[in-house]
Amino acid sequence: MTSYTLTVLDVTSIQGYIFGSNRVAENIGASQLVHNATTCWVRTSLPAGLHNLRDDSETSIDPSRQLELGHSLDAEVILRGGGNVLILFRTEEIAKQSVGKLTRRLIEEAPGLELAAAHYEFVWDNKPIGGNEGVHRNLYQKLNQAKQQRQRSAPMLGLGVTLECRSTGQPAVGFAPSQGSDDTTLRPASAEVLAKLAHREDAYCRFERIFKDVAAGYTFRREFGALGGTEGEMSYIAVVHADGNGMGKRFEEVVKAYAQPTQNRVCLNALRALSEAVDQAGQTALKATVRRLTERFESPDADQAIKNFLQSLQYERETGKPILPFRPIVYGGDDETFVCDGRLGLALARIYLEEWERATAADATIGAAHACAGVAVVKAHYPFVRAYELADALCAGAKHAIRAARRDNPRLDDATALDWHFATSGIGGTISQIREREYKGTAGALHLRPVGLSPGLLGPRWYYWDTFDKVTRTLQSDPCWRDRRNKVKELREVLREGPLAVEQFRRAFILRELPELDGSRQNLQRTGWDGSHCGYFDAIEALDFYLPLTDLPRKEEG
Repeated sequence: MTSYTLTVLDVTSIQGYIFGSNRVAENIGASQLVHNATTCWVRTSLPAGLHNLRDDSETSIDPSRQLELGHSLDAEVILRGGGNVLILFRTEEIAKQSVGKLTRRLIEEAPGLELAAAHYEFVWDNKPIGGNEGVHRNLYQKLNQAKQQRQRSAPMLGLGVTLECRSTGQPAVGFAPSQGSDDTTLRPASAEVLAKLAHREDAYCRFERIFKDVAAGYTFRREFGALGGTEGEMSYIAVVHADGNGMGKRFEEVVKAYAQPTQNRVCLNALRALSEAVDQAGQTALKATVRRLTERFESPDADQAIKNFLQSLQYERETGKPILPFRPIVYGGDDETFVCDGRLGLALARIYLEEWERATAADATIGAAHACAGVAVVKAHYPFVRAYELADALCAGAKHAIRAARRDNPRLDDATALDWHFATSGIGGTISQIREREYKGTAGALHLRPVGLSPGLLGPRWYYWDTFDKVTRTLQSDPCWRDRRNKVKELREVLREGPLAVEQFRRAFILRELPELDGSRQNLQRTGWDGSHCGYFDAIEALDFYLPLTDLPRKEEG
């Protein structure tokens, strides 16, 4: 009877490692190091020539080379994604040797990046990989135990006289530019920071290689300085974090479906196919988002707002190309984070969510899937790590709202939702605390976020993304509202005082009824409120931070 060892590798605390610095170059380099740890460095840690990775690619797996078929393999990579690697080894000894080589490389080339591993030896013909009590489930239980019981890394904080790294607080071992790569001012830097900076060029090259075909007429800035558009005298960026709904459960369902030893190969192939499909869907969705952005910029039908925005773009001195105000940090798979001009954040998040749905629906391996996104719009020099944490919290809040809605009404299907926050004066407390403190009016909550991308899921049935989009565009472009921007902004504060105050304000300043949200609720247009729901605060707040990038939705007939 033949025994094999199934090994799982898990890069721990990825988000903290990538976003633990306020310097973008370090975030980008850290993202590349995480990518390396699960791709090319895994390849070099495996027995040379005795694995199933293709020679012409660091990530491509040859599915025809399978360990149990007698091929000359000592290791078969099953899947890689989300910081996880699953490998089938011929023996546990080979597995431990490979993990040891990978761990040594991480220590040497990616200080601060931690790896957890677990091994499970089993008899191929007797023990099922899938099922509720199979190898896969037991393996991940061992991994969780290893992560809980491992000794936490405690870096030596210095001996004698040392300089402190400004990013990590660890002892500096060298110096790095204070700002961009052209900055001659140096700052003390730890080994972790120097490693991240050393790999940022690889990250830029990987990004440009993937996206060059959808943004051929543009170049990409290495720093965030050119990403933030100017609103008055202040520059803002948007940090967008998107995450697929229930993707972990989809992998669990695959594992549970193959509970017999005779189905071991089918189980492994299904896990690999789903992992590769999810990774491809995320990349396809993000590329489609960039393509739609550039097509909108170049459209002969672009409206005046787009033309004005294009005039604000910066240009690269060497090539003369405009700098695209967009930069992904984490991409591939269902977990995406990108940064863009503050005025593009909402529209690009909306487009990405739509493209994710389209990409997954087109792949039978995944099937139609939904996602949520959080958008944090902050000043360009705001601490980036806090902006990311806000975007992540907004995304998590949108997911929670969908789960709550489905719990209250089991007939509802899974759906896509989007939440955002404009941190124009900083962030004081959690998003829940901020909204409790700053988004309460006498009649109820001023905001209707998170916003579902389809009607009837979150909040009142008359309110979802398309109604927000329509009202915001009307307030921005209709001369009756566009030319009275100051009064519209005053109306935002009057909404806090309730329906009667809004109606009195409109009459006092001869303002027409507000843009239509629901033709059956005329009180909305007169007072801005329907019961405890305020229909216009979100749109008014977004006036300076929303640049529409899509055509107006068609009105449904019938």
